[in-house]
Amino acid sequence: LQSPIDFAPCTEARKRSGTMDITWADDINVTLTNNGHTVTLAAETTDSPGLMKVGGKTYKLVQCHFHYSSEHTVGGAQFPFEAHCVHSMEGAAWTRYGVFGVFFEIGAENAFLKEFEDQLPAKARRLSDEPSAAVGFDLFGEPMDRAAKRRLAGATVTSPYDGPLDFNKLYTGIDLTKYWDYSGSFTTPPCTEAVDFYIMMTKQTLSQNQLNKFKAAIGWQSAGGNFRPPQPVNHRLVSGCAIAAWYPAKNDVWAKLVGSSSNTVCEHGTLQSPIDFAPCTEARKRSG
Repeated sequence: LQSPIDFAPCTEARKRSGTMDITWADDINVTLTNNGHTVTLAAETTDSPGLMKVGGKTYKLVQCHFHYSSEHTVGGAQFPFEAHCVHSMEGAAWTRYGVFGVFFEIGAENAFLKEFEDQLPAKARRLSDEPSAAVGFDLFGEPMDRAAKRRLAGATVTSPYDGPLDFNKLYTGIDLTKYWDYSGSFTTPPCTEAVDFYIMMTKQTLSQNQLNKFKAAIGWQSAGGNFRPPQPVNHRLVSGCAIAAWYPAKNDVWAKLVGSSSNTVCEHGTLQSPIDFAPCTEARKRSG
């Protein structure tokens, strides 16, 4: 159940029976940090910073962080930037999270990122500079002392920027009825499999200058960015696209676009049926 994954291109979004309801506050106090692998906006408002309600589940906003290039891909294509807003599930008997994700393309300047792009904290040092046996991570990917279970202060840099910030600007203009969703994991160690992902099909834009600022602050240029590549989907159900027609039969459609019946073996299996028989001039004489 690992994340991220590659989504099949969607020619028609699935019609949802209920709407996604986001009630983030428009004046959230934040702590803006660089934890060594990404820039994070932690919601610090005393009252509830807001909720995301979808599919009968309610999640409370915890933090947003950023990846370049994108972690999730669509039809194998990667986007320049991706935002993940992590929420904790309310009223659950177990610890589980919900992630609201947005892809970004190069284009017009983004109003949400503009609020803090000039106060991004650069990371102090690479996490690999820490003794490997001493470094662990919490569920949000924050570096911590493995033995003491405390955050590594030296690996985290905090910006003076503290808001207030209107998180609603992040999804302004996005159609909240069109999204992919699936069960997955955190994309940093310990890769805990307790996450419901909701990745929007509508994309946001950011300018090349804004992207350059985030890349400079986040670092990892020599590694090509701070993203984990797509992981095997295995037998998970990935929702979001309308179920395609079964006929006329197309192997690539059956592999990904016919709902819970989809299976990649339809496209890549080596023992598939039916087959074409060679014409037979004389039938084989069977021994039994």
